[in-house]
Amino acid sequence: MKENISLFLKELRTMPLLVLCICLIFGVLAAEKWEIFVVWIAIPFALAMGILFFMGRKKAILGIERGLDIAMLGTFVGIGAVLWNLQGTKKPVFPEDFIGKKHQMVAVVCGNVKQYDNGGRGTQVEIVGYMQDSLLVSFPAKMRLTIDSTLLATKIEKHDSLYFTGYVREVESKNVSYLNYLHRNNIYLSCKTRHFEVAGKRQNFDYQIERIQTSLTKQIFHIMPDSATAGIAAAMFLGENDFLDSDISSDFSQAGVSHILAISGQHISMIFILLNLLLTPLHFVPKGKRYKNLVVMGLLLGYMLLCGAGASVVRSVAMFCIILLAKFFRRRYKILNLMGLAAIIQIFFSPSVLFNLGFQLSYSAVASIVIFYPIFENYFRTNSRVLNEIFSWIGITLSAQVFTFPFILMAFGKFPTYFLLSNVLMALLGYVAVMVGFVMLMLAYIPLINILLGYLTHFLLKGMMLLSHFVITLPYPVIDKWAHQGILILLLQLGLAAILLFLPKWFSKTELIEDEASGLERMGLG
Repeated sequence: MKENISLFLKELRTMPLLVLCICLIFGVLAAEKWEIFVVWIAIPFALAMGILFFMGRKKAILGIERGLDIAMLGTFVGIGAVLWNLQGTKKPVFPEDFIGKKHQMVAVVCGNVKQYDNGGRGTQVEIVGYMQDSLLVSFPAKMRLTIDSTLLATKIEKHDSLYFTGYVREVESKNVSYLNYLHRNNIYLSCKTRHFEVAGKRQNFDYQIERIQTSLTKQIFHIMPDSATAGIAAAMFLGENDFLDSDISSDFSQAGVSHILAISGQHISMIFILLNLLLTPLHFVPKGKRYKNLVVMGLLLGYMLLCGAGASVVRSVAMFCIILLAKFFRRRYKILNLMGLAAIIQIFFSPSVLFNLGFQLSYSAVASIVIFYPIFENYFRTNSRVLNEIFSWIGITLSAQVFTFPFILMAFGKFPTYFLLSNVLMALLGYVAVMVGFVMLMLAYIPLINILLGYLTHFLLKGMMLLSHFVITLPYPVIDKWAHQGILILLLQLGLAAILLFLPKWFSKTELIEDEASGLERMGLG
């Protein structure tokens, strides 16, 4: 036990960025939970240790290196606390007589407009200001705006500037999770309006990016023969979920393969492979291999912006960019260390991302795979290439669940029973679908070729739909509230997987025993 702990600590010393990331996260969590004053002690402690280091480094004070390590860790705890207090989500201070009163306001639509069951519409708006004594008082804040059903004739879209009148209230919801989600996004106000005017678009950088995204989405629906698979393609390749059928989304979620519908690390790795293949001619240019890395990095960053820069996409792109930079400067790296650096960058820009489920699942899945999959691969490696491929998908799927399982249970209160079966079935089909889909996206405006790729992508996605639907028709597809039937089925799957994994080893041992027995017999010792 002591040897394992010592090896673990020794390994951690080779990944300082991961350790600093953990300290930064602790600082954010401490500041969010107990306010900044509790963790402010980390700052003077770190400064004291730093001064001690610079004063005593020439005298080789005993333990000075360890003291410097502690100082650095304490500094990052303090930085995390400061970041949360500067940028974290806190209830803003509203002007007097603002809540509970009727106001004329100017705002910009910053979310997608959704249709409600009662016939009305709702969206998120960013308030620019409100009228007070014939003057526009600046007041930047976010609000949930509900539009009366009698005003459905007027079309509004994201980035529209609005003039509207309504009573301002604090946001309320019986769903605690949804209320927390709104607060995490700095939405504490709500308003229902019966009168508004649209005053053109706010044509900022986001608007221009979304124009390109909208154009590509329309092209996908034009070249693909079915709107259901086109909606899946828009979600998988552009992060546009508005056209995704809710029944299809539910099928994928219950089958345990909903990650395929979102742009994740797997998708970014496919783009990475495609871009490397397409830019191979740069190898013939002097220093072309090195500059190719910079071109790939630029294209990945562009794609990240195009598909909305979600937490999991930013994580994946950030890690690939750091890897490319390490290759450019010919530096060695460790994946967990790079993961720590990517997380530090994300948290520095937005500490609130720490509470984003996509962020939590993305990093926990990568950490699980990096830590547990090599152990799995070394233990279950065979001489068969086909078996190794099957085993690798089983290993990756099982490894990813180690750290993601608690987050899924806390967020949804249920777990897909057949996650292992569905992921193994989807492995090859999903891989090909993602690869072909991205080629379709790149060639979306080339006549004939785009139609051919559209049909091919359609059939692949249709196959994925049928597979996910088949899985959820099996008995007890979801373990809800620890249903014992679902748990038994899950254990049965894991048992069958264990048998499959151990069979090659069992056969190899049997063969070895037979060889030894025959050898002893030939020598007259049997």
